[in-house]
Amino acid sequence: SAAATSTSSSGVSAAAAVQRLGAQDHAFVRLIVNDSAKPGRTGGPHDLYVVHSSAEYATAHLVGEALDDEEAVRAEMVAAALAILGRVADAPDAPDAPGSTPASGRVLHASVMAWDHAQPSTESRVEAPYLIDTARRAGVVGDFF
Repeated sequence: SAAATSTSSSGVSAAAAVQRLGAQDHAFVRLIVNDSAKPGRTGGPHDLYVVHSSAEYATAHLVGEALDDEEAVRAEMVAAALAILGRVADAPDAPDAPGSTPASGRVLHASVMAWDHAQPSTESRVEAPYLIDTARRAGVVGDFF
């Protein structure tokens, strides 16, 4: 998937730490994680979100192991994430609201990377939050997977 990371100034609480989306929910965004809402991450001045695209979207924008137009992909993914989160007014190019300070509640930084092995295909994805094999005394857990 293509993954965009975006940091915005806080002041808007996150609806949920993790939002999984399907094709019926959005054309290409499949996962939004509010890293700021993870356990043990409290009180920071900014919210940090990580957004993953669908494999199809990433494939359409990959040339080898790089993105075809990094800036366009970043802008499209940030705009999509803000729309899903109901924060369109927080876009980097949105006009300042009367009485606000510049960039209050806005995206302060966004980056994008091609991560072509980020998510397994849908048919092979494990839906459990963890796996435990008691006979082997082994377990697997993920970071909000």
